[in-house]
Amino acid sequence: VRLTGDGSKNFHIVNSFSRWYENVPGVIKMKEINAKYNPKKNEQPGWFVQGWTHTIVLVEGLKRAGKDLNREGLIKAYESFKDFKTDGLTGPITFGPGIRTGGEYVKLYKADVQNKRLIAITDWMKPSK
Repeated sequence: VRLTGDGSKNFHIVNSFSRWYENVPGVIKMKEINAKYNPKKNEQPGWFVQGWTHTIVLVEGLKRAGKDLNREGLIKAYESFKDFKTDGLTGPITFGPGIRTGGEYVKLYKADVQNKRLIAITDWMKPSK
């Protein structure tokens, strides 16, 4: 949107991660921590939110796996994720035997040309198969 300006007027995308400027608890917490450790950078790109979310999932998996960490224990821990909440950074995440995608939810976004960003026009939804 920043690069194309008015050319983005009717642009829409589907994304599985919230944007930096959304008002959801996970983004608010991420911004607070970013302000503490990186105060000169008051906005982060989409891949930052994605990486942050991946780290939350990894840490939760490690916690669930326990002190005797090994491959099998970590897999079992991930397979215990049922509608795991990321405070709005993504939709609910579920893993299981044969279920390796994790997130199946998306939001629809449209270009806000005036503010040069993408804004969510839906909540998390699970596309039909």
